Amino acid sequence: MARIIYIFIGLSLFFALESVGQKDSLRIEFTNFGADYYRNGSETDKSAFKTYLAQVDPALKKYKAGRRLNFAGKVLTYAGGALIAVNIYDVFFEKKDKYTFGIAGAGLIGVGIPISNWGKRKTKAGIEIYNTSDRLPSIKLEEKIEKKAVLSSETALLVRVPVFGKKINYLTQALAKPNLNPKTKASFEKQLETTITENKAYFDILIDGFKTNYTSSQVFFVPDSLFKQFNAGRRDVFLNENNEIDPSIKGPVGDYLLMIQGNSVEQLLLVDKNGYRLDKPFPYKRNTFLPAFKKLFEREKYMSNQIAWFNKKLKEIKYIQK
Repeated sequence: MARIIYIFIGLSLFFALESVGQKDSLRIEFTNFGADYYRNGSETDKSAFKTYLAQVDPALKKYKAGRRLNFAGKVLTYAGGALIAVNIYDVFFEKKDKYTFGIAGAGLIGVGIPISNWGKRKTKAGIEIYNTSDRLPSIKLEEKIEKKAVLSSETALLVRVPVFGKKINYLTQALAKPNLNPKTKASFEKQLETTITENKAYFDILIDGFKTNYTSSQVFFVPDSLFKQFNAGRRDVFLNENNEIDPSIKGPVGDYLLMIQGNSVEQLLLVDKNGYRLDKPFPYKRNTFLPAFKKLFEREKYMSNQIAWFNKKLKEIKYIQK
């Protein structure tokens, strides 16, 4: 029992509360065993926080990488603290003249703290990407939107398609530079090819899913890189079935609902045209058991099932509000 008490004493030496993030849109405060999440100074939950970040894919990826590093660093640091506590107990109470655990613990702490801090910096960088990027208005998951939903025969569905346009533009511009290092050039070429291939594979699954499982309304597809221009009034931004911009497609005539991506590009969310979550009975997202495994091993089925579910739910909504 005494040893356990000293282990906790050793661990407590390394507990700290630290904050990262920006005061602007999103902020995270790391606690001893987790984190607190804030949007514009108000606390929100982890799921909502990640959904905001998911609107800017590079931000979410860097954020997740930072959190993993921070967690790994804390595990090493706490393990080191525990070993030091055990060594202290052995030396002072068991009268053992050995310092192996203490040395090992110090080593773990020496490695763990830099890794944890590195993770916090990456997390901060991810949040900074979000806070400074052009994006859809934040989805108010934690706020009640006081308005009634309307669905008519003219209401279309606009699907925002992630294409990683900024990444493609960056790689294309980098490859155009003269005297580029051959190794760097090969790396950039591979990244560009992989991104384009992944975009095509994703769109093929998306378009097939809607062809097979969706009949509730007209459907239009717009690249996320052109969504801002669409909101500004531009209409030559829609994709045809071959994943090509087709000026002959003019998009929704009247009102429309918007489908965006959630925690991953495979997760689909239904919101209004301003990016806000709709009131019931409109669906928002389909809950799936172990979604990480579904999207990894059954990606096509995972997405198709969501589309079919949204189709069913929207068909159940006959007419709301005069």
